[in-house]
Amino acid sequence: MTDNEQQFSDEKFQELFGNVSNLPTLPEVVTQLVGLVEDPETTAKDVNRIITQDPSLTAKVLKIVNSAFYGFSREISTVTEAVVILGFDAIKSLALSASVLDVFSSKSVPGFDMVGLWKHSIATGIGAELVARWDRYPNPEEVLVSGILHNIGKMLLDLAAPGELRQILSYAEENQCSMYEAELETLGTGHPEIGAWLTKTWNLPENIVNGIRYYRSPMKAPEEYRQLPLFIHVGDVMARVKDVGWSGDNKAPDFQEEVWRVLDIDEEDIEMLLGKMEKNIDKAEELIKLVIDSERSD
Repeated sequence: MTDNEQQFSDEKFQELFGNVSNLPTLPEVVTQLVGLVEDPETTAKDVNRIITQDPSLTAKVLKIVNSAFYGFSREISTVTEAVVILGFDAIKSLALSASVLDVFSSKSVPGFDMVGLWKHSIATGIGAELVARWDRYPNPEEVLVSGILHNIGKMLLDLAAPGELRQILSYAEENQCSMYEAELETLGTGHPEIGAWLTKTWNLPENIVNGIRYYRSPMKAPEEYRQLPLFIHVGDVMARVKDVGWSGDNKAPDFQEEVWRVLDIDEEDIEMLLGKMEKNIDKAEELIKLVIDSERSD
């Protein structure tokens, strides 16, 4: 993180986006669900009771569970059944992802491809999850959702600060630099810090908040929060290599050498993971299509 980002206070964020009460919020059902899943006493029936309070969210979760995203051979007809098969963390991740997709489903600034950005973000989540499973991380679903949310700061700019986003896009084009570099020059902070700030206001787990905050520079993350940004960093590079969707700019970030060393990952491993990603790449298209179609039918 740069000094500029460290000095970007809550007051500055509120100056940019207005009062916190004006920011997009997650449905109460999802907020409850995130807390519920952290409780070791929670049962599948408890999760079903919470999710089914929101019929729209229930429909989205079941559509995703029964899609090619998971590829089950038979139909999963209830949330309880989905929880038993996939587990609490997977269902939490699905509900959270679907809800955030709803919040940021439209676009306002010309030249900002929201659907393309979601495709890239979902592909990043898939890539990051593959790396996490390869590394035997105990909660790969958390990595998936963190990867999906890694660009949420860009999306908040589009939704809540379109004038500033236009300046960022113009600066990046005129100076042939990355969107991130343009953000630092025009705002004094970047989308990772903005995304971390927003998800913190949503009371999402610190692991996810820090995964978003440090995904561009994972070695700067506090050691206890370093694994998620490491995975997301690699997932982001993988999604760019496969050219899935639109990342916000045409300048790819460097794959940091220290990440190779810490994860003990080599070119052969990356080729293997990219091959797996190739087989799963339709998941990004499937998930975005499901959410867009659901939005149109609501």
